[in-house]
Amino acid sequence: MVNNIFYLQNSQEITNKDLSIIRAFYFPIIGNRATILYHLLVDISSLDKISKNNKKYDFQKISKLMQISIEEIYQVKEKLEACNLVKTYLFNNNEILIEIKKPMTANEFTKNTLMSKTLISKIGNELYSQLVTENAFYEYDTKSANDVSKKFYEIFKVEECADDDFEVNFNFVASNNHEACKNLDSKKYVEYITNEKATQQHLVLINNLKKLNFDDAGINLFINYSVKINNSIVPNYILKIAKDYAKRNLLKFSEIDSELNFAINYKLQNQQSHFNYVLSDQKESSQNSKKPGDKDKIEKEMLAISGEFGWD
Repeated sequence: MVNNIFYLQNSQEITNKDLSIIRAFYFPIIGNRATILYHLLVDISSLDKISKNNKKYDFQKISKLMQISIEEIYQVKEKLEACNLVKTYLFNNNEILIEIKKPMTANEFTKNTLMSKTLISKIGNELYSQLVTENAFYEYDTKSANDVSKKFYEIFKVEECADDDFEVNFNFVASNNHEACKNLDSKKYVEYITNEKATQQHLVLINNLKKLNFDDAGINLFINYSVKINNSIVPNYILKIAKDYAKRNLLKFSEIDSELNFAINYKLQNQQSHFNYVLSDQKESSQNSKKPGDKDKIEKEMLAISGEFGWD
């Protein structure tokens, strides 16, 4: 089954000059749709920079924006891959990461025989030469000159900078919360998601959940759900949900993940619709056009489908 959800990574700044190169050199090769998709991915990535918890994107939304089918989205994405404008990575859990790549410069393009010949076959030698001339970077030939630039140690005192104990470590790997859920033991996952050491209360919660026959991955999903809903780890809330799942024999990671995703998506979508309902109900209360229990009834039915009935 194809996964329409994906993460997006853009670790290199895509400049206006890069986009100009896309339109001039790549557009005749990859076509209109692939060019639009590249620009769209760049626009999206510029709005949401990589953070500790990556944002997920949906090919369904991309499909609606471009007014083409999912199948066509994948086809144009493959054109971008073939020209090294994006790379697609598939993780073991079927999650997708799309990495946006910078296009070649005009100078680099001329050295790529395959791409150059393909472009020439589309636009001809004359226009190709014109594009290269207008977009290339030009440098002075310094082979016959001597480099007289100063070295760092010639200007600055090295001993002032020397420190054998100096070491700074940065972690530039973007975290994948779903992968963390699957691979970390629950104590480490608590520390990962809270950025604090696990408390005794957390350890008791984990132990109680293991008594219900949940493994670390399943426990982590419950913890993650509580954080998303309550902005904190609420033991009693988690235990109530977990007992319901255990009673229904939903113990596998995939089963728990699917059920909780349905529940949280419904909750998030319902926040706005509930707000709109309240406003509408207030306007029409004088006419008694709505039954007070209708909205609650619908909500309870939807929550029952997700197995969340009675958790709150």
